[in-house]
Amino acid sequence: ISCMSGMVWILLPAGTTCVGDEIGNFAQGSSIADILDELSEQFCGCTHITGSIQIDLSTTEDNPLNLTENSFDFLYHVQEISGVLRFQNISSVPRIVLPNLVIIRGDEQVPTSEGDRLVLIVRNTEIGELIMPQLREISVGDVLFENTGDLCNYKTVNWADILNEGTQGRMAPLEVN
Repeated sequence: ISCMSGMVWILLPAGTTCVGDEIGNFAQGSSIADILDELSEQFCGCTHITGSIQIDLSTTEDNPLNLTENSFDFLYHVQEISGVLRFQNISSVPRIVLPNLVIIRGDEQVPTSEGDRLVLIVRNTEIGELIMPQLREISVGDVLFENTGDLCNYKTVNWADILNEGTQGRMAPLEVN
């Protein structure tokens, strides 16, 4: 497996497990480019994530980076996330693609004041499409799409097929702590 991190090609063996973030810890940087570089170094070529992938691009930057699908290509090889997948404060990107993501286990979750346990969170974004064609299971936890602008393809997903039976998994129309 190879992918670009900054200006360097990284070669990793297939099936690479990488350590993700703990809940509430986000990549830090003075600019969106710095944050994306840090995320690329952390997740480029990874297939299995122990922990969470949390992408928050809120910065004090006056001129946000012109984001494209390739800005998030470090997610291409990810097949499994043991914790949470979170996208928030991402402005104007046509699509984010995780073509190989099969399962979000929900071993870690983001609690809400209503008692929900979130594992897929998309909020305060302007993502045109969030494409996860292989996603087959969310083992434990709830899903939240909030203030997502024109994102609409999530409405066509049969979440009952993905949210594991016997869990409290559901679409959660509520605020996150």
